[in-house]
Amino acid sequence: MIADLDIYFLPSVKNYRHLSTYGYHYNGDINLCEDIETKLNDYEGIEKLCLTITGILNKFDEVKIDNLFENDKCTFVNIWLHDELFNNIKKKYGHKNISEFIVHLLNERQKLFQKPENIGRVEKCEIRIDLNNEHFFKKMKKLYDYVTDYKTIHSKLQDPGFMCSEKYKQYIEDGVDVYNQAKSGCETEGNIYCAEYRRIKNYITDDILSKLKCTKEKPKILSISDDHSHLRERASRSPHDGSPSHGVHSGPELDPNHNSHSSISIAVIFPIIGILLIFFFLLKFTPLAALLRNRLLKKKITGPYQDKDEKEEFLSCIQEHSSTNTENSAYKVGYYATGNYLY
Repeated sequence: MIADLDIYFLPSVKNYRHLSTYGYHYNGDINLCEDIETKLNDYEGIEKLCLTITGILNKFDEVKIDNLFENDKCTFVNIWLHDELFNNIKKKYGHKNISEFIVHLLNERQKLFQKPENIGRVEKCEIRIDLNNEHFFKKMKKLYDYVTDYKTIHSKLQDPGFMCSEKYKQYIEDGVDVYNQAKSGCETEGNIYCAEYRRIKNYITDDILSKLKCTKEKPKILSISDDHSHLRERASRSPHDGSPSHGVHSGPELDPNHNSHSSISIAVIFPIIGILLIFFFLLKFTPLAALLRNRLLKKKITGPYQDKDEKEEFLSCIQEHSSTNTENSAYKVGYYATGNYLY
């Protein structure tokens, strides 16, 4: 289940989901990635990642994502790649060094472009080699994602009826915090996090990024139902409503039978519970219970005697029947005896 649909549909989250799930690996360099997997055989998942990133590079002009700034698609691709390397690639033995993959990837791509059939072909997105410090990379990514999502968040907060979920509020607070840290600590620092902050300041000159604040929180008990309603609204929205799709999956499919099953269950369970409660109150607070007890007690007392009378009546009938048969038998014997004597 999706924990928070407002976060699920943020531009940065949609972009990363698109790069991971769109199917770019079908356009990847199979031979190149098999060679890299052979050289880095102690890494799990390296071949699939290689196929995906080479597929993205091969189809770079066709990659459709929500850009933070104009011609900024390559930055997103680099952040996505390094996030995958840090979080989803496992090394079986020893310390993981993501630079190993980056170096092999760059070398193999360079060899590929030197082949006669690729003369004149250029790499449209250069893979960066300076994002290998995990601490600064995570701060840089958080800052970049927050700035990417700023307009969407700001628009939602302007809606008088919008309420933040706990996770959405935390996401805003973390974004404001990482931005303020950069603003106060990156005057002289030269790390990738501060370099990204200075690059962003070339496009955004005021302090709007430090002013976002969630003032209304969504009650926790309503979060799940509201998320489902929000998802149904998006699923039923027309593709011509003006919202950008860019090939990004808009979310999980809804089960149209879910609500009907729930309604049927409620319709069956509630009447049963009602009947049981009514029966309980009748027994507890009306003479019905006493009448039933007297009836059962009378049955218990008179039952044995009634059975005895029936038994005696049954035996009496048998006895009478036996007597009748005896008389008839005697009569018949005498008749035959007399008959025999006459002969």
